[in-house]
Amino acid sequence: MARRKPNLEDFVDAIIARDEGMSYPGVLDAFGITPNRFYRAGKRDISDYIGHTSGDTKRQLIDITNNISRTRELFNMGEQFIRKQYDNLMSGHLSRFCDGTSIHPRNIESLVYYALIFHNPRLASTDRTGVIECVKNLPTNLNRYLYSIGLGGLMVAFEKENKNSPFAVLEIFDNAYQRKTGDKSLFDLNQKNHLHIWGDNFKAPRSYWQNPINVEGAIYHILTENNPKLASIERAEVIEGVKNLPTNLTRYLHSIGLGGLMINASGKENKNSPLAVLEIFDKVYQRKTGDKSLFDLNQEKHLHRWGDNSNASQNYWQNSANVEEAIYHTLTENNPQLASIERREVIEAIKNLPAIGRYMRSIKLGGLIVTAFKKEKSDSPLAVLEIFDNAYQRKTGDKSLFDITQENYISFDERNRLIR
Repeated sequence: MARRKPNLEDFVDAIIARDEGMSYPGVLDAFGITPNRFYRAGKRDISDYIGHTSGDTKRQLIDITNNISRTRELFNMGEQFIRKQYDNLMSGHLSRFCDGTSIHPRNIESLVYYALIFHNPRLASTDRTGVIECVKNLPTNLNRYLYSIGLGGLMVAFEKENKNSPFAVLEIFDNAYQRKTGDKSLFDLNQKNHLHIWGDNFKAPRSYWQNPINVEGAIYHILTENNPKLASIERAEVIEGVKNLPTNLTRYLHSIGLGGLMINASGKENKNSPLAVLEIFDKVYQRKTGDKSLFDLNQEKHLHRWGDNSNASQNYWQNSANVEEAIYHTLTENNPQLASIERREVIEAIKNLPAIGRYMRSIKLGGLIVTAFKKEKSDSPLAVLEIFDNAYQRKTGDKSLFDITQENYISFDERNRLIR
C-alpha cells in the first residue's frame, strides 16, 4: 500500500519533533519526508507555516526561526546518515548530497572524515604518527584529489576565505580526529610529530601569507625544525648555523616547504629572495632573545645582507648604498688597515691587496662585481676601489685616494691594473 503524501500538518509536526529531539532519520521515516523536502520545510516554508498555526505550535516555530543555532540543529543528520549518503554517492545511487547537508558543522565534519578514511583507511588510526604520515602521502594536487572523492561541492560552499581550500578540509578532518582520539591537534607544532598549517603536500592559500604573523611563524619554525642550531639563544651558534645552510639557498628553502611563502608572501622586489626570508628569521630571533640583529655589522659576530653562503639578489645591488656598504665593510673586515683614518696607511694596504677581481670573489663579493656595475665596469677592480674611495672620503673628510695633487695616491695603468 502506497504511503500518502505528507501534508502541511505533517511538515509542521516533523519540524516540531526534530526540534524536540527526535533523530533526523527518525523524523524522515516517521513522517514519510525526503531529506530535500524536509530542508525546504525547515528553511523556506517554515515562515508560511507560522501563519497556519496557533498557540504553542506557532510560538515554537517562531522561536526556531529566530534562533540560528536552533534552525541549524534541525539539519544535524547524524554520522550514520552522512556515511550512508557518502556510500550511496560512491556507488552511484546518489548524484549529490542531500539538501541541508552543509548547514550543520557536524555534518561537514562527519562527511570530510568519512570521505578521507573511506579512501585512506590508515587515517582512521589512533596512531598519530601513522595518521600524519598518511596525510603527507596524499596526492600533491590536494585540491583536485578532494574533488575526485566527492568533496568538491562542499569546498565550493565554504565561506569566501576558505573557498576551495584543501587546508580548510584538513582542519575539519583534524577536528574530527581530535574528538575521536582525544589527541592534540595534528597541526600542534609543540608535538614531536605534526603537520604544518602552511602545507606539507599543499600550498597555503595566498591570503594566508598576507598575515605577517603567519609568515614569521612559518619561517622560524621551518628553519629551526630543519636546523636545530638556529633555535639557540647563543648568537655565535645561530650565525654559524646560518652560514652552514646550503649554498643554493633559494633551492634549499623551497625544498623544506617555504616555496609558497617565498613566491606569495613578499612584495615583487623580494619574490623568491633568501635574504627576505633570513631578515624575517632575524626579526623573530631578536624578539625571542633580546639580542641585536644578526645583520648588525657593529657586532663582533654578524651576517652580511649581501650573503655569506649565497649571492644577494640582483635587485639588492641596484641600490648604490648597499653596494658601498658591502664593499667598504668587507674590505675593511678582511683588511683592518683599510679602516684607518691615516691616508698613507690605507693606500699602502690597497697596494698590498691580491689581484682584486679574484680577491673579491674569495671574500664573497663575486656576485657584486658581476651584477652591481654597468657592463663596461663589470668585474672591474677600479670600479670597486672607486666605491671604496667614496666611503673613505665621507668617513674621513680626506681628499680622494685617486687625487694626484696629494702626496700619496693610487693610480691604474692603461690596462686598468693597479700600480703598486
